[in-house]
Amino acid sequence: MSRTSMLVAVALAALPIGAAGAQQLAPSGKCQLQFESNAKTRVSFTQQPSGEYNTYLGGGVRAHCPAQKMTLIADSAQSLGDQRVLYLIGHVHYTEPRLTLTSHRLTYYEATERIVAEGDVHSRLPSGTTMVGPRAEYFRAVPGVRTQAHMISTGRPTFKIIQVDSSGKPAEPMTVIANRVATVADSLVFASGRVEMTRPDVVAHGDSAAVDSGHEFARLMR
Repeated sequence: MSRTSMLVAVALAALPIGAAGAQQLAPSGKCQLQFESNAKTRVSFTQQPSGEYNTYLGGGVRAHCPAQKMTLIADSAQSLGDQRVLYLIGHVHYTEPRLTLTSHRLTYYEATERIVAEGDVHSRLPSGTTMVGPRAEYFRAVPGVRTQAHMISTGRPTFKIIQVDSSGKPAEPMTVIANRVATVADSLVFASGRVEMTRPDVVAHGDSAAVDSGHEFARLMR
C-alpha cells in the first residue's frame, strides 16, 4: 500500500463525527441508472449468454440516479451488463452533491461505486476546492461499501484548496501540486511526491504533506 493510500485509510477511520455528519447530508446508496433519450440518441444492444445486455448509445447520452441526485452526461456510452461497467466518452460531465467533475472519458464501476475519470479532468468539491489533472479516481460513499467519499488524483494534479478563517470568511486559496493527491471528506488533503504548496504568504516544498482545512492545519514532511 502506498504512503498516500495508508494516510487515506487512517483518515477514514479517524474522521471527526462532525465531518462525517456533513457527508451524510448528501444522498448515498447504490445508484440505479435511468437513461434519457432524445431525437438524436442511437441505441443498439446485444444479449449475452448470461441474459444480461451490452448496450451502446450514441448521439448524446444523459443518465440519472434520482435518489442520489447524480447526473452523467457524455457524447456516447457503452454499458457492459455482466461486468456492471459503464464507459462514457466525450465531453463527460458528472455531478452529485459531493462532487462536480468533467473529463474526456469516464468509467463507472457500478458494483464497487468507483469512478475513474481520464483526460483533462476538472473537479470541484462543495467547499469550492478545485482540482485539474490528467486522472482521478472517485470512491462514492455507499452503505455497506464505504462510509466516506474520497478521491485520489495522479499524474501531478493541481489543487486549489479553499480555506476559511476563524470568522468563516474565505481566505486566500492554497495551491498544492504533487505527483499524487488524495482528498477525504472535503477538508483533508494528503499529497506525496515532489510536493509544492504555495499561498501569497507561503512557499513550501517537501516529499509529502497533509492539510486539514477544517482545522487550519498543514504539515510538510521530508
